[in-house]
Parts: sequence; structure tokens; C-alpha cells
Amino acid sequence: MLICEIFYSLQGEGTYIGTPSIFIRTSGCTQKCCWCDTPYTSWWNEGNKVSVDEIYKTCINHSGYVKHIVITGGEPMIQKDLPELVNLLKKNKHFVTIETNGTIFNPDVKPDLFSISPKTNNSIPDKDNHPKDITDWKDHYRTQHILNMNLDALSDFVKCKCELQFKFVVQSDEDLKEIEDIVKKYKLPDEDMFLMPEGYTRELQEKRSVVVAEICKTKKWNFCPRLQINLWGTRRGV
Repeated sequence: MLICEIFYSLQGEGTYIGTPSIFIRTSGCTQKCCWCDTPYTSWWNEGNKVSVDEIYKTCINHSGYVKHIVITGGEPMIQKDLPELVNLLKKNKHFVTIETNGTIFNPDVKPDLFSISPKTNNSIPDKDNHPKDITDWKDHYRTQHILNMNLDALSDFVKCKCELQFKFVVQSDEDLKEIEDIVKKYKLPDEDMFLMPEGYTRELQEKRSVVVAEICKTKKWNFCPRLQINLWGTRRGV
């Protein structure tokens, strides 16, 4: 598997926010979002090939036994050895979360929780809105981004027997119609819906949190802060 980093921290989002967790960050992604907070795993693929056994050994040697393990990215579902890793972790009594954008479903991947974050049009990059180290943004936009991706895999996730949560990144109330259309089309359960304010700094999080909170109150969806941003900003490995 192509692994960018493995680190110990607190889960920053969703149902298990605040839970001590080991994070296994894979590299490589099917999408290129303008506001991605880990562009080193999506816009470019930083990392090394690591065997499943070595990944698990690193987890245990890092912080001893930690029940919750989060496989994130990038996009973990593109890793061919993901079923083997999930099975090994569950065999050793870990609670496994996979964080995914929801564009790829594999019935052989059976974590305890799929944390699914479908990307909407507010994530589309343009010539002024992308990681500044990227010069070929047009190629990424044309071949990799949400306009060219199909969300029909969401139907398979909804039918699977794993615990689910759906996290949408929100900049303003203008994003609501698009999210509502996705929820309706794929029959996403209201109780599993989480809205997160977009922003890779504390300031942006604070600016957008009230707007997102009001939407959550109206729709009876869950408000999802991003604890890692509020505590540590853009630092890696936390």
C-alpha cells in the first residue's frame, strides 16, 4: 500500500470526535479539491510502498494498542490491499474507520465505520484556487475532479451493513441545494448526516461555523466541527 504517514492523535470529525486513534494515511486520490487540507496525498502522491504486516507493526510500535484505527487519505479505497489490512485490524480487535469520498465501493472492504465525504461543486479548483505548488491545475481539473466523477457508489454504501456517516463540507448556504439533491437521490439517512464548515484555518472555521450550525438546526442534521484544525491548525501528524 502507498502510505504517506502513520500517527497517533484524536479523531477530529464525526461520531467519534475526540476518540484517541491511530491514523493510517494512504496516498493517492480520485479527486483534487481546491481546499484539500492534505494536498500532499491528493494533488501529489507523497509516500512509500509498505506491506500490510509492516503497517500494523508500525501502528503497534507507535503507541501500543489503540482500539480505534482510522484509514484515511488521499482516497484509501484505491489501495488494492485495503481488504487485507481491514481484516487484520479487525482480527486484532480494533475498531476500523475508513474515510472516503464515496466514489468507489468494494464489497470486500468491511470496516466498522465508513466515514463518507462526497465532494460538491464548492471544491472545484480554478487557476486562482488550488495548491500554489501545482502548475498543471487544468489537467487535474479536467481528468480528476468531481465534475467527472459518479456518486452512484453511494447507493452501495447505503445498502452495506457497516455503520455510516456522511460528511459534507460547507462554505455557505448556497451549498445546501446541491447537498439536498444528493441526499434525496441516494436516500442518505438524516441521522447519519454531518455538515462541516470549510476552512483549513481556525479563522475560516469560526467564520463559517454559525452559518453551518443554522443549516443543521433547520435540517435536523448533525453539526461537525473539525477538532484537528481548531487545536493544531495545519500541522501534520496531529
